[in-house]
Order: sequence, then C-alpha cells, then structure tokens
Amino acid sequence: MDEGYFPPDAAPQLPAPERPRRGAPRWLLIGGSALALLTVLGAGVVIGSLARPQLAQAFGAQRLQRDSGFAPGFADHGPGQGRGALTITSVASDSIAAKRADGTVVTIKTTGSTQYFRAGKTIDRSALTAGTAIHVQGTHNSDGSVTATRVEVALPGAHGKVTAVNGNDITIQNEKDTSATRVVHTSASTTFMRAGQASSLSAVTVGGEIAAVGTQNSDGSLQAEAVRIILPHAGGQITAVSGSMVTVQNRGGTQTIHLSASTKITSVTFGTSGPTESPATATDLKVGVNIQAEGTLASDGTMNAEVVRIVPAPRGWPGKPHTTQTRFQ
Repeated sequence: MDEGYFPPDAAPQLPAPERPRRGAPRWLLIGGSALALLTVLGAGVVIGSLARPQLAQAFGAQRLQRDSGFAPGFADHGPGQGRGALTITSVASDSIAAKRADGTVVTIKTTGSTQYFRAGKTIDRSALTAGTAIHVQGTHNSDGSVTATRVEVALPGAHGKVTAVNGNDITIQNEKDTSATRVVHTSASTTFMRAGQASSLSAVTVGGEIAAVGTQNSDGSLQAEAVRIILPHAGGQITAVSGSMVTVQNRGGTQTIHLSASTKITSVTFGTSGPTESPATATDLKVGVNIQAEGTLASDGTMNAEVVRIVPAPRGWPGKPHTTQTRFQ
C-alpha cells in the first residue's frame, strides 16, 4: 500500500512545482502546494493546498498519489482559512481579485461555466465576498491571470482516528499529540461520504478514521459541514486477474484485491481542466492497468474493495508519466 494514488486522506510529499510556460493553457492549482481531488460529493476537483491531513488536509487519510495529484473524496484545509489559500479582496461581475499569503495579487477571471463550491456543495457566486479564503482551479493566461473552472471555499478541517461517538458528536485523536482530542459536531445538514458514495453518521465507528471540514468554534471544536469516512487504500499495477481477484504490484510488493458485485469501478482521466471520473467495469481491469482501491483489510492483508479506480501510471512506473498538472506556490 505504498504506491499509487492515495486519497487526500493522506499526506503526500509532492514533487517540486513546474514553472508554467507563458500562455500555456495548463491545468493549474492555485493556493499553495496543491492537490486536485474530487469533491466530497464526488463531482469535480478542488484546488488549493491540501497538505498533511493533520488536519490540514484531510479529505482522507493514507498517502496520496504523489505524481498524478488526483484524489477522490473531499479536501480539508486545516485550521483557520487553510494553508496556501487565496484571500478574496474584491469581486467584480466577471473576475475576482485575490492575494496570496505573501501579498502577491492574483486576478481570477470567471465565466458562465465557472463552478463554485463549499464543502462539496454547489453555492452561488454571490456567496464569495471580500475576506473569503478560496482555492482555484483553472488555466493560466499569458497576462498572468487565471481563468477559473472551479472555485472552492477553503474551510477549517479536522482529521484523525475516532475515539468516541456520542450522539451527533465525534471525538478524534490529535495526530501529533495522541493524548489530546478534538470534537467534531455534526447535524442533520452534515453530509457524509464513504468510498466515494453518500453515507451517514452511523457508519462512523470507534477506531476508524475521518476527515471533516466546516467552521471552527471558539473552544477549538469543529462544526462539520462534510465528513469523509476514511478507508484503507491499496494501489499499483495489475499483474494478474483471476475471477473476482486482482493482484497488484507496487514498490512495497504485491497485494490481492477482492471484488464483489457491489464494488464500484471507475476510470480517472486527466485533461486540460483536471481529472474526471467515469464509470468502468471489471472487464476494464486488465494486466498492466494501474488502479487504486478503497475498502476493508482482511487479516491476511488482502483487501475487500468497495471502490476501484483505474488511474494513470505514476512516475517511475511503466507507461507515460502524467505531466499535465502545473502547481504554483
């Protein structure tokens, strides 16, 4: 479980960002050392700094794919406004002016097709006001501006191992100080996701792992708008397929992944606007294909997969490396 595209639930070390060529319409992530990932509702991608799940970048937990930058689930941006986020200074009819933490000004051009999200839910553009922290996905223009395909409100987040569930409250263990805990409050409006599909509070169990985003209370607790239930991940290149059993090879060795009739299978592709996920079937899982899976681990180390995603080959593995992503700091 050491290779491949792990969820935003984990904490990957990304390669140094590439310098974009002027005028090149590349997929760009703005707001710091960014990772692209699907929203908590499984639609689209988020841009911004998704660092260590420490809290900070939760949307999941395990290691994330270092090379493709694609991770399903949802993103958490740490305490406060989120590390690497842009702060809006003004909003015009067709653009947004924002600045980085170092004061650098960024002009974000918007169009009728630009999408706006908060905690995985679509919001109206009018919800973006001066002072709002955001992450942006789009293309870099020759004048230094960015034409946005997606704007995501950066929210405080929490990530950790569940130590207790009392009513609507989830207590998680602090990643750095295991003797400390943090409370995540949920409500009827909180959305839950597990393995890329809608879930509920009842699926949160002691000993499990979650990532959440929302608003931070004065006592340090989090009022969650969205919660992602984090499952073990496995990934690598398929070396054998036998019935409902798939064997993958990664830098850690080999691992067996079991499929069932309920396993969701999709295919991830990358374009100039970022990653997209489309339906696939078990017949698409062939020797040489690279996959990432989420599910439960058996005592023998094999995985019972709830979802399997066909993904581009990571750098250093057979096949052409994915190079369409440009990250800015």
